[in-house]
This record gives sequence, structure tokens and C-alpha cells, in this order.
Amino acid sequence: MPENPMKEWFLKVPWGKLAMLSWGDPSLPPTLLVHGFMDTAATFIPLVDVMPATFHYVTFDLPDVLQALHLIKEFLIKVQGRDVPIVQKRKQERAGKDDLQLEPGTFLAARVGRAFSAGPEADGVTPAAAVCSNLSDAGASVIGQSSAIGAGAAVLDIVGAGHGHSDTMPGPPISPLHLVEAIRQIVDQLQWDTVSCVAHSMGYLICAYYNAVYPGRIRRLVSLAGAISIQLHGLVELPKDWFDISIASYYRRYFQPPAPLTYTYKKAVESLARARDVSEADATILASRCLKSVDGEFRFTWDVKAKKIYVPPIAEDILYSILSTPTPTLCLVPTEDKTPITFYDCHVNMLAKLTNERYVFVSVPGGHSVHLTNPEFIVPQIVKFFNEDVKSKL
Repeated sequence: MPENPMKEWFLKVPWGKLAMLSWGDPSLPPTLLVHGFMDTAATFIPLVDVMPATFHYVTFDLPDVLQALHLIKEFLIKVQGRDVPIVQKRKQERAGKDDLQLEPGTFLAARVGRAFSAGPEADGVTPAAAVCSNLSDAGASVIGQSSAIGAGAAVLDIVGAGHGHSDTMPGPPISPLHLVEAIRQIVDQLQWDTVSCVAHSMGYLICAYYNAVYPGRIRRLVSLAGAISIQLHGLVELPKDWFDISIASYYRRYFQPPAPLTYTYKKAVESLARARDVSEADATILASRCLKSVDGEFRFTWDVKAKKIYVPPIAEDILYSILSTPTPTLCLVPTEDKTPITFYDCHVNMLAKLTNERYVFVSVPGGHSVHLTNPEFIVPQIVKFFNEDVKSKL
């Protein structure tokens, strides 16, 4: 699509900004492209270059936890008359040296966040206790705590609202569920009634979650090597492993992060090529949005702590309910995808249950990043799917 130059811009969101790329006339039918884990919007540039100019293409860098620690430090609580960053209090608790007793006080500052009442309404007279839950708890975890604190305090759970150039969401660990909000912001702010989506790898889960929460907004959904991400939910059958992988290993990196590595540009591109199983030429495209210069060398912009993504503990029946929406879905399965399938039974069983006239699986040649390495292999399938009349139950 050489006649449609790429446009770079930013979309303002409650937690900062989303870094956007777009091609084509905004009056044309919109197509949103959503990348996956440890990736950026640049991954879709080769695909859009060979897609027809009959759609308006939009993609973005997903928010990650690049600056999460910095933002969390801005959450202050009143403790014994002092303004104390929550991070400082938690560090003392972990060291067994907590001499700061949290008293009913005032939530003083949160540059990003929303307050939910889990007790008596704050009336300016009743003392308030600030209870900060993990972002992944979505506020529900404080319900039991509010009872323990007592009815004499108004309990406020503070839930904080980047990959590439987008600003991060505060409150690690980040899961695909949280990233649904990024899609909602885009769809609502660009005033799209409906949108077609092309989602790669974990991006498919993000789109599927959005589709379940906001039914009818996604007109067509294309999964590029996204079926492989379904297996992540097999972890829920192994509670200890789920905790070790989703929680413990994440926080080990969070509280004791390894030193960030720096590379020459060539070494960084080579590392990216190996990790993504792509050529160095293709890795150069990806590097355009995930490298920053540091004292003459280069460092990847994603936080090393983001390598451990939080897997929401969703049981198989509920996951099936989420994925089996009426939205016509085309799952393109690369025949040379080397991504390991750890939870084979979960993966195969879910795919078997999903397969029907609205949820179609098609094998295509290529590896996990076929949209980057050989986009011409999948363009005919995508264009045909977008243009055909696919039955959808009402």
C-alpha cells in the first residue's frame, strides 16, 4: 500500500498516551492491528504495505510496565502525619522493619487512578483508609479488608489506570485483561461503531476479552498465530505452578530486577532476530520502536520485569464462554510456528470446542511472525475474510 504513507501520532488516555501508527483514509472501514507479548506496532508495517488501500489501518504500542515503579511511587498515604510512598512502606514490611503503622488517613496523591468506595461513603468527616490493591485484583480484593478495618472508616481502593513509545499503565503485574482498556480507549475516541481486528499471538486474547465485554463492536477478528496463546490458561489446573509463574517469579524480578543490558546496535538486532526467529532485516523493523540509545550503546525499552506476564486464572468453561462469541473469527495457524505448546490438552481441547462455521482455522506457511516475514502468504486469506458474508448468530 505504498500510496498511503504511514502516520505516527499519539492518543491521549487517562494514564498518559498511546503511540499510534495509521495508514489510509479515516473515512474507510477501520481495521485495528494488535500486537502480542514483548512486541511493538512496527511488527505490522510489512503486512500493511501489501494490504489493499480499501481500509483504514490503525495500530499502537501496547502499554507495558516500563515505568510502573516510577508511577507507583507517586501513590502517597498518610501515615503518622507523614506522606509516605506506598513503595517505601512495602519495602519496610518485607524487611521486617515496618515501624510505619497504617492509620486511617487520607489518600493524598495519585496522578493516575480511580477510587472505588468499599465501605461508608466518604463524607469529609468519616476517616478514610487507603487500601491499595494489585491492579490485577480489579478492586475486588479489598472487600474482605474493608470488613476487617471496620465500619468507622470509608475504605477507598485505589486502582491505577509503555511496549514501544506508549506510556505504561501503573500497577504491575499487567495481564491481557488490563490491556483491554487500551482497545476501548481507541475504539471510543475514534468513534468507531464497529471495527475489524487483526491480532497477533497474545494480542488475540486481548481482542477476545474486549469482544466479550463489548459485544458487537468487533465486526471480524483475525487471529495471527493467536490460537497458541490459549494454552496459557492451562496453568489454572496447576495452582502451584500458576502461582510460581504468574506471581512469584514476577515479583522476584520486580523487587530484585536484574541489571538492564546494553548492546551495540548490531548485537541488539541479532538478539531480537534470535528471540523472534526472524531475519536481521525483519528484526531491524522491530528495533525501530523498541531500542533507545544509552551512552553510545542501545537498550531495549521494555522492562525486563515485563518478561513475566500475569496469566489470569480463568477456568476452561469460562474461557470457552469468552472466546465463543458470535463474532466471525479466522484463526491463521502458521505451519512452521516453533512456539512450544506446554499445556497441550488445554490447547487442543479448546480449539476443538471452538471450531464451527463462525470460528474457522486455516493453516498457512510460515513461522510465528509470518505477518512480518512473509505477509504475502496471509493477505489473500485476510482480505477474503473481511469481504465475505460470514454467518453470525444473533
